[in-house]
Amino acid sequence: MPAGWGELGPVAKKTMAIDLNAAGLANEIVGVVGWLVAMDGNHKGQDFRLHSGKNIIGTAADCDIVITDSYISSKHANIKFEDEQYILLDLDSTNGTCVNDHRVTKEELIDNDVVRLGRTNLKFKALF
Repeated sequence: MPAGWGELGPVAKKTMAIDLNAAGLANEIVGVVGWLVAMDGNHKGQDFRLHSGKNIIGTAADCDIVITDSYISSKHANIKFEDEQYILLDLDSTNGTCVNDHRVTKEELIDNDVVRLGRTNLKFKALF
């Protein structure tokens, strides 16, 4: 049987709707508002999804984003997406937080900003 053919003739290619809830993917995709991409360190090349609301970053297992870097605090920073703004807040970390090589305690992030936590640089990508 030729490629693209089924028992009854050619197989039509159609756009289909997928129920994300039924597929168990709703929590994985819905609510994603951006991501961080590790540019170096133990997670080089790995991306971390940011969801609407708070996104706690640190070394603790219960953080939303866990990064293994001995210079990062257990609860190091929070990125919050609210009212179409991304706000980065340092959570009184030991070694501080930098955005584009400037130390910050609170900063609005824009697409392509570089966030440094400990010795790990992360590129911020916004979807909105």
